[in-house]
Amino acid sequence: MGQTSLDDHIRVDKLFLLGCSYDGRAGKAYLKLLNPETQEVKLVYDESGHKPYCYVKEPIEKVRELKLPGVVELTREKKYDLLRDQEVEVTKIVASDPLAIGGSSSSIREKIKSWEADIPYHLCYLYDMRLTPGMPYILVDGRLVEPPSSSWKIKEIVEEIFGDFSDEEKRLLADWVSLLEAEQPKLKHLSLDIEVLSPVATRVPSPSKARDRVGAIALIGSDGRREVYLLKTSRANEGCEIEGCEVKVYDDEVKMLRDLFEVMGEYPVVATFNGDDFDLPYLRHRAEVLKISKDDVPISLGREGASLKHGIHIDLYRFFMNKSIQVYAFDNKYREHTLEAIAQAILGKGKVAIEKPIGELSGEELARYCFQDALLVHELLTMDDELILKLLVVLSRISRMPIEDVCRHGVSGWIKSLLYFEHRRRGCLIPRHDELLEEKGVISTKAVIEGKKYRGAIVVEPTPGVHFNVIVLDFSSLYPSVLKEWNLSYETARCPHPECRDNVVPETSHWICRKRRGIQSEIIGCLRDIRVRWYKPKSSDRSLPEGQRRWYGVVQRALKVFLNAAYGVFGFEEFPLYCPPVAESTAAIARYAFKKTVEKAGELGVKVLYGDTDSLFIKAEDEEVINELVAWAKKELKLDLELDKRYRY
Repeated sequence: MGQTSLDDHIRVDKLFLLGCSYDGRAGKAYLKLLNPETQEVKLVYDESGHKPYCYVKEPIEKVRELKLPGVVELTREKKYDLLRDQEVEVTKIVASDPLAIGGSSSSIREKIKSWEADIPYHLCYLYDMRLTPGMPYILVDGRLVEPPSSSWKIKEIVEEIFGDFSDEEKRLLADWVSLLEAEQPKLKHLSLDIEVLSPVATRVPSPSKARDRVGAIALIGSDGRREVYLLKTSRANEGCEIEGCEVKVYDDEVKMLRDLFEVMGEYPVVATFNGDDFDLPYLRHRAEVLKISKDDVPISLGREGASLKHGIHIDLYRFFMNKSIQVYAFDNKYREHTLEAIAQAILGKGKVAIEKPIGELSGEELARYCFQDALLVHELLTMDDELILKLLVVLSRISRMPIEDVCRHGVSGWIKSLLYFEHRRRGCLIPRHDELLEEKGVISTKAVIEGKKYRGAIVVEPTPGVHFNVIVLDFSSLYPSVLKEWNLSYETARCPHPECRDNVVPETSHWICRKRRGIQSEIIGCLRDIRVRWYKPKSSDRSLPEGQRRWYGVVQRALKVFLNAAYGVFGFEEFPLYCPPVAESTAAIARYAFKKTVEKAGELGVKVLYGDTDSLFIKAEDEEVINELVAWAKKELKLDLELDKRYRY
């Protein structure tokens, strides 16, 4: 792979950051930068000398005595320990390559207790360089910098919508609005599907061995390309016609794959369904079996999936498998995670039904079957004005993760990445999972439901009978609001300050810090405020042009995915920043707010017919009383109570 340094690209006006990888041969990280005008991806190699590293508490002399393999440099650094609210001095171990830090039994993190040793190197590089995937950049004096933004417009939005916030909150909100309002890249993309001719009908072709021939390849591009490559066999010995599609028949499988690889190189984005586990690994290994030079194959394989040397790969199977995407982005429209089930639920159409094994299909049957699969991938990618691509770009920006990583990881991975980025930006040491549990593994309430660690939400038993004129009141973004208003974060729950111990969370023995703002509270609070006050209202504002309204809809949907999952993630034991008092306090405060609201409703003469978690089904003779209840919740609980539904009959 040829190297290109930043200095070679000074004339390029604007580039979008698509991804980041590590080149083992060069020993450097490199960026994948999209030129939106040409739709070409440039590989820009690091010239800063950045290397993989981790931190340890031992002094340099002690680390030297261990004779750890792969160590390049040892230095002392000052970091801020949020857990203990103090500055600490640590030893930074700089290594020769990522595997020296972690990934084998002889790596540094296996030999000595380390901090920040489990961050994938490409993410570590992005965090340190303050680079956000999905964002536009320009090259100035060999460095990537953010293009000038419409700061006056951002300031105008913040002052208009968040005028009642503090100056510090406005600054943070302005940063987020700038990020979300930045120009959106137009991505040229190719949807790909392959079919493999297995001689044994019951045997699934192995991607790692790739012994069987590739019988058909379907390609559908955003630029109008519609092609099927068909390998001539005893069953498929002649061409066929598919409306709106060019079918090319090949005598030679090598020639067919070479043509495919050439086409793949023309697109910055290639989309598949299960291409991480099958299509792309199979093509890569089949090329090896057929002795095609690695330099001619655009596919690169990693531990987490398949990518492109000069582009990125989007596996829609991984994307739709994400529970948060299924529930919050697509409202549970699909239940199963097959291409057939997802396409039927979302597009209203499915795969071509076949009664025979793939290897027994005629050429025309195979071509139509393969083409339909690629078409479904393409239509899923382009539906609703390319919703998925736009959603991925926004999620990439929020999580500070490349689009490929967003596809492959659940929402806990996205939130972890965002929090790690913020720790690095602020010069804070990221705590280890075990030290968090050691310091703050206290649970003070007893779970009602067997198997749970602590008490969850409460329910108001339904009032029997048939009810008319029922109003449903809903706490808007209840858990994110609680995280924000009560300053809940791993470092603020049970903080080390004696003077904060009387700031007790209701129904628990936990206390919350008064002296500093928690990092989790601040970030989730900002995202919640931006969604509730700006993007959600704008997404339904009919006075705006449809394109702009759609964009606001995409952003508010992305924020909804993030926010609705935040509480669950913070309460997930495997989450690296899992802190039981935070999860327990969030649930306790939500219960407290719910009970207080029910009590207040009773005082106002409002009849509560039913209630669950964050919703109240009520009946009131006087509408003004409902407005009074809403105003009370805002003032006393600092929570937004909204009218969600009205059942008249």
